[in-house]
Amino acid sequence: LVADQALAAGAVSVTSGAKIDVVLNSPGSKVNLLNSFWRSARTFPVVSGSGMTGTFSIGSVTADSGGRPASTYGSFTVQNTATGANLVWTPIPGFPIYNDPVVTITSPASQPVSVIDADHELRVTATSDSGPSAQMLWSMVSGPEAVSFENPAAATTRVRFTEAGTYVLRCTASNAGGSGNRDLTVEVAPVATELSLREGVDGALTPATFIRGDTTTWNSGARDQIIVGRNPAIFRSLLTFPVSAIPANSFITEATLDLTICAAGSGSNLDPMNIHPLNVPFDEGTGDGLTASNGASTGADWQRRTYSPATSWTTAGTGSGTDYGAQILGTSEAFDPLTTPAGTVIPFTFSPAFAATVALRIAVASPVHLLVKGATDTIAASGFARIASEDHPTVDWRPRLNVSYHDHLAPIIDPGQAPAATVGTPVVLTGAITHGTGLGWSLVSGPGQVVITNPTPTGATMVFTHPGSHLLRFTGTNAQGESSRLLEIVTTGTAMSGQEIWRMQHFGSTADNDTADSNNDGENNLLEFATGQNPHASTRRSPTLTRNGANLEFTYTRSKAAVLDGMTFTVEWNDTLAPGAWSSIGVTESTAQQTDTLETRLALLPRGSAGSRFVRLRVTP
Repeated sequence: LVADQALAAGAVSVTSGAKIDVVLNSPGSKVNLLNSFWRSARTFPVVSGSGMTGTFSIGSVTADSGGRPASTYGSFTVQNTATGANLVWTPIPGFPIYNDPVVTITSPASQPVSVIDADHELRVTATSDSGPSAQMLWSMVSGPEAVSFENPAAATTRVRFTEAGTYVLRCTASNAGGSGNRDLTVEVAPVATELSLREGVDGALTPATFIRGDTTTWNSGARDQIIVGRNPAIFRSLLTFPVSAIPANSFITEATLDLTICAAGSGSNLDPMNIHPLNVPFDEGTGDGLTASNGASTGADWQRRTYSPATSWTTAGTGSGTDYGAQILGTSEAFDPLTTPAGTVIPFTFSPAFAATVALRIAVASPVHLLVKGATDTIAASGFARIASEDHPTVDWRPRLNVSYHDHLAPIIDPGQAPAATVGTPVVLTGAITHGTGLGWSLVSGPGQVVITNPTPTGATMVFTHPGSHLLRFTGTNAQGESSRLLEIVTTGTAMSGQEIWRMQHFGSTADNDTADSNNDGENNLLEFATGQNPHASTRRSPTLTRNGANLEFTYTRSKAAVLDGMTFTVEWNDTLAPGAWSSIGVTESTAQQTDTLETRLALLPRGSAGSRFVRLRVTP
């Protein structure tokens, strides 16, 4: 039997001496007597019938799945009734409660998350409802190759990949009572999702029309073709592609446009066609573009657009009142519109700005609006191409927008090339972040420090303090999460002293300024460095002097870097303040406490018998 399933029967007769054994540690058991479940009294039906004669007694009781004896935390008894028997648990009060931790992954923000290739690290963060008492551990459940965690026992760490593919990572939290876990799916170098938008395919609606400068009030919304060129007045085409099917925050890797010749045009050669972003939406209308009366006042024509009546579609730019952007998103090759066969797809060369334009429209939940025009677009010799519109009967000829994108993609990091670097000489790093915001550079490992004098993430200026190999991390973030890449820089030259490093950190130069008092607090820069201070802050690292029986205790703080530079720190006493009477006789020192950069020193010296004693710290470079 299991705890929630009673044995149902008719009349039950219990043989004398029958017992109920309680097994809490069978294979796969998760019984944990520290959980809150066992802090309350529990009743488990064991036998239920129409009647029962005889009684059960309690038999053996095992430890729980963690080896904890049940008798330590409570007792099991049997409750016999006229119709059956129940197992009763009575807890002993006062024990702490340890429920199995519940793990939540907080970064990346959603999953599956993607990184563009295996050169990228991913920052992962998890929390547990057990708080800091829980022990956290990251591991890989599955993946094409092993991964490495910067610190697998930390709630926040970075994971590095070696191969493309799908990885499942797990964060497990453990406490005194049990454990819980949560999995994270990561796609490394994922294949881009492709979306094609064409009228009549998968329910897509992609309005298209053209406007003409010869008959400026005619509407061509229902015509089976759009026209680009001149005759001799200008023809321009307008297209719209709703992109709401692409998730917000997607990274667009590529966007292209297929335009197909549907009939012979005019002229022996056509200037290249350009694609521009259209600044305003339009209504296609119902006119056939062949008569002034058919479809009059519907949709867009040369002089009118629905959202701005009596305004021509003639002005390029980005300001108020402009119709289309001057930026060229794609350019076709020149071709002969008279002899190019119907069904020919016009090849375009697309700029990265086309993908950026699509991404921008997705970000503001707006369709992509485009304008197609001749490159010169001036009134001259006639020449125009007839291109299938979204009303063309041949579906495969209709305009099609092709978009490739990644969803849930972490930032794309490019740390740039490693510059030649010399100790003490500023170098500029040329990192770049795509699909995210730069967080900056940090030192992972190296023989010395890196002083960043200009923290701008994509143009940081830094100074290396020691020769050798330095591993730097360049990090970016977006709504999905945080990713980074590593860059190794090898520096040459002679190591800087601690004081030179301190000067570079606070003044951007290693020039000697020891006697200056940068913050006017009465301590010169030499003393500020020696005692580990910020020379621009209004602080003083004042020693303390106390009396302890027959001794005086003098406490001061010094910089470890100053000690390594060979500076000497001498505690001296004087009973008269006479200039030549300072002495260090009888002074003993020890380290009271320390950090990575500072030491607190305790100096002991006799109290003296002159009735007064003065103590000072002498710092010698």
